[in-house]
Amino acid sequence: MIVLGSVRTFSRRRLSLAACASALLLAAGLPAAGGAAEELRLVTGNDYAPYTDENLPEGGLVNELVKRIYDSIGIKYAIDWKPWRRGYEEGAAGEYVATYPYIYNEERNRYFAYSEPIYQSNLRLFSRIDAALDPAGIDDLRDRRVCLPLGWAPGQNLAEMFAADAVTRDMPPDIRTCFRLLDRARTDFVLANEIQGWSSAEAVGLDDQAIEMSAFNIEVNPVHVIFSRKAPDFEAEVARFNAALASLRESGAYDKIVAKHLGVSSTEVPGAPNEPDSATLN
Repeated sequence: MIVLGSVRTFSRRRLSLAACASALLLAAGLPAAGGAAEELRLVTGNDYAPYTDENLPEGGLVNELVKRIYDSIGIKYAIDWKPWRRGYEEGAAGEYVATYPYIYNEERNRYFAYSEPIYQSNLRLFSRIDAALDPAGIDDLRDRRVCLPLGWAPGQNLAEMFAADAVTRDMPPDIRTCFRLLDRARTDFVLANEIQGWSSAEAVGLDDQAIEMSAFNIEVNPVHVIFSRKAPDFEAEVARFNAALASLRESGAYDKIVAKHLGVSSTEVPGAPNEPDSATLN
């Protein structure tokens, strides 16, 4: 026979075990039974074909990688598409858990924590064939004009040359305008990664009969998802994302996503977008 006091003790133990189980599930990023599912707010931007653009299948390569990572661990998420600077600033303010894709810089590190690299950005120079510039190295850019849209980050070497006024920077609002300026001989070079550069050039009617790409990389940078330091438990979010990214690579799914978008394996990928530096916050 079970007395009432035993029932109460048993019930308390069951509640205690349930609470422990819920805590473990939450620590793993999973919703507790009977609880509301967690939803992460993410933000990215358009005009980065084939990497992030809401008109592309799955929103582009990097966007699909992010979605697949969160799908793999059962986390609900909502992705907003906003102008790069606005998304960056709202992320820095903690309105979004994360934004992507971005390369590292020290100023940005004040506001965001970085995931493990999700991709790699190889920056090249594009120029008119009839200008016969064909730079052999970064020093050949001295006294030239390089187009990089307003708010976009150059690599470290070129940033130093801009700061020293050794190179003039043209800063239109977007990368396609850079190629229009190049077509009109109003700038000498456009800085972009290989795929993004050719995609943007073709969008304004330029092909490899009119322009050429440098044979060398200005800089090679890892690309990250960045997590707002004002978001709750941002360090745990970074760790959870990194673990899921590693699992995606190990499973072979990462390579399949890359091949679907680019037609090459991840070891052959020429680069990720030259990301917008959208903001050194003041």
